Amino acid sequence: MKVHADLKPSRMRRVLEVGLYLVVALLCVLGDLPLWATVLTIVLLLIGLVVQTLRAALAPQLLQLVQLDRRAWCWYEATRSPQHGMQSSRVDAELRQVQRVGPLIVLRFQSPACTWLIWCDQVDVDNWRRLVVLARLWSDPVEHA
Repeated sequence: MKVHADLKPSRMRRVLEVGLYLVVALLCVLGDLPLWATVLTIVLLLIGLVVQTLRAALAPQLLQLVQLDRRAWCWYEATRSPQHGMQSSRVDAELRQVQRVGPLIVLRFQSPACTWLIWCDQVDVDNWRRLVVLARLWSDPVEHA
C-alpha cells in the first residue's frame, strides 16, 4: 500500500525542543558559573527559543504527503506571506532517500531538493507503519537501485 498521510504538528518535537532548552537552563543555574554568565546564558537561550519559534512559524508546513509510485511523490505545503496570508501549494518530487532515526522518518527528495522530517505522532498508525516499511526497504541497497 502507498503512503497517503495528512500531517499534523508534532507535539513530541515541541516537547523535546522545550525540554532541551530547560535542561540547558537548569544546568546553567545549578552549575558553578558566575551570576553574569548564568544570566547571559539564560537570556541567549530565551532568544534562541524565540528565534526557533519564529523560524518554525515562517517555514513551509507539510500538510499532506502522497506516494504516487516508488519514487514519485507529491506533498501539499502551506506557506505564510505578509502579502497573501496562508497559501497552499502542491509540489511534485522524486524520492532520493528514506531513513528511520528513532521516532523520525527522514525523506530526502530531488527535483526540487528538499528534506522532510516526519515524526511518529504526525501521522496515523497505518501510515507510520508504511513509512517504517519503506525505510527498511530503502536501507537495502539492492532494493532501490
